Amino acid sequence: MSGKGVVKAVYGGDWVIVQGAPGPDGICPEKKIYFSSISAPRMNNGEAFAWDARNFLRNKVLGKQVSFKLEYKANNLEYGAIMCNGENIIEAVVAAGYARVLTQKDPSKRSAFYDNFKDAEAHAKETNIGIWTEDDALRTAATHTLKKTSSEGYSVSAMIKDPKYKGKLRGIIEEVFNGSSYIVLLLDTWTQIKINLPSVQSPSTNSPNELQKKVGLQAKSFAEKLVLHQEIQVSLISCDEKYSSFIGDVIHPKGNIVMELLKRGFAQYLHPSGNFNRDYFALLHKTQTTAQEKKLGLWQDYVKAKSNISPDDAVFQGKILEVNSGDSVTVLSEKGNTKRVFFASVRAPRFAKPAFRDNKDVKDGKERSGDENYAFEAKEFLRKQAIGRKVRVEMEFKKTIGTETQQTLEFASVFLVSGQRNLAEMLAENGLVFVQGPRYNEEGSKYITQLLGAQAGAKESKLGVHS
Repeated sequence: MSGKGVVKAVYGGDWVIVQGAPGPDGICPEKKIYFSSISAPRMNNGEAFAWDARNFLRNKVLGKQVSFKLEYKANNLEYGAIMCNGENIIEAVVAAGYARVLTQKDPSKRSAFYDNFKDAEAHAKETNIGIWTEDDALRTAATHTLKKTSSEGYSVSAMIKDPKYKGKLRGIIEEVFNGSSYIVLLLDTWTQIKINLPSVQSPSTNSPNELQKKVGLQAKSFAEKLVLHQEIQVSLISCDEKYSSFIGDVIHPKGNIVMELLKRGFAQYLHPSGNFNRDYFALLHKTQTTAQEKKLGLWQDYVKAKSNISPDDAVFQGKILEVNSGDSVTVLSEKGNTKRVFFASVRAPRFAKPAFRDNKDVKDGKERSGDENYAFEAKEFLRKQAIGRKVRVEMEFKKTIGTETQQTLEFASVFLVSGQRNLAEMLAENGLVFVQGPRYNEEGSKYITQLLGAQAGAKESKLGVHS
């Protein structure tokens, strides 16, 4: 069998993955091709010149059109010859001193270019290059031991504080899990890390939802074409010790990967990560809105939600009659009606249910009421700011919750008439609520950017729930 394609990935000095043209679903067929009749050193085994061999091959063929011919199979693996721009790539690897020619007596189990490989190997030995060097210092310098943050003894929390991992770090994208989640090899420390792009999330390739699974595969394929095995720079923003992972920027000369994913509907924007930039987040929102309007990717079935708020009830003024929690108030309107509303796109720490509070839990010798931290402080802050005050209520959306017993909750943005301050934003800037972006195909507050900006300031100052 022979064919042509583009080299998608280079996993060592002696094997590659070649992709064909994309099918109707946008996914490219691919084939693993192991190089006939040679063996290159392995990085996982800590062998000298393993990285040099892989990097030599990467620079030769990654992202380039090649022709290949499969020559034989062994141990369920397919072995073949690769040509790129008229050059025999396997012969080039051997000639550079980055692979050994195997002893293969059976002509049916060796390359048609076997004799050429032997000649190239003999010349590499004579000139003492690559794996044939007799210089111990060169061999030591070409030996690298990989470290993985998922291994025992590596703390991502300690790493992100380490000066070695500050600023822009050189790296190679080793694996693409999905459009927004990668394994990166940091070249200055030979450390493999898992990194998630900030502020966006691509769907899983294993999602039970058929549309999300399809788009997840397309997003993964797009990201692989863009960055897999490419040299990039990363800048670490934050970490998650539980999953031994980081959130960080991936800086690539071909453009902003986050924007490219959103533009195609291959990801959905989430909360901002790191330093909050209002203009940048507004651009993320605008880019996603454009993809939604064009019904791209995730948004193929997207229908802009029609307001379920009656125009007569959309905006009204009244007085705060009761503060129910840190994110809910009851308002007495000027017409004499009472309405309980929840603040849109925020969640205050919860009070425990009375039954739980009455049966106090004991942990480490201390009684716990079950209330979340700052539940009382959030409610008390809101009471002092709002009780009895005149407000303007902008109803935003309704949401029905529950299965057997359903309940409809009404969400709003509530502003003090005096000073025109958004109560939810005041809570957020004091660290007394969590700002929550809308889930897939759900509505959120029209003031989400302001809320996120307020929360970012509270996080930086380590206030309330962020302390």
